[in-house]
Amino acid sequence: MKTSLLVRIFFTLIVSFLTVTVNAQTNIANVGVVINKEGVVTDLSEATRVLKGGLSTQATVSRAWIEYSPTESKYYLIGQISNDPVTGKAVQLQQNGSVLVAAMGPGIEVTCTGYNCSSCYPNIKGGKARCGCTDSNPKSDSRCDMSTRITIGF
Repeated sequence: MKTSLLVRIFFTLIVSFLTVTVNAQTNIANVGVVINKEGVVTDLSEATRVLKGGLSTQATVSRAWIEYSPTESKYYLIGQISNDPVTGKAVQLQQNGSVLVAAMGPGIEVTCTGYNCSSCYPNIKGGKARCGCTDSNPKSDSRCDMSTRITIGF
């Protein structure tokens, strides 16, 4: 009797968890469109919301744009971040026709943290998102640290 009740409770919890997870994974944001093979941000408030995801509440996005990775055939939403340890962020977008959306997976998110570098953000070189310091006169000890997070949706 006790085992049967515990099994029912266990399965109920698992089903509840999966339902919450599936509902959370359906969030998407239309952030841009493709015009002549170029990504263009069309909803700056949604792009800003996507870029601020996972950052501190004080974080601000000072610039947002879309770059294309020809080797991956993917578009990335890229932003310069301030008031946060992260100074730049890139989020892989999904393409639905000519619309570019940020979804809760599958995708890649890249964050850059600059040390003695005021302008450290992702750029697409060689087909992959990489962090780089773009200061005009970088210090000898400046660097950009990169972290990558892969999201998988079910």
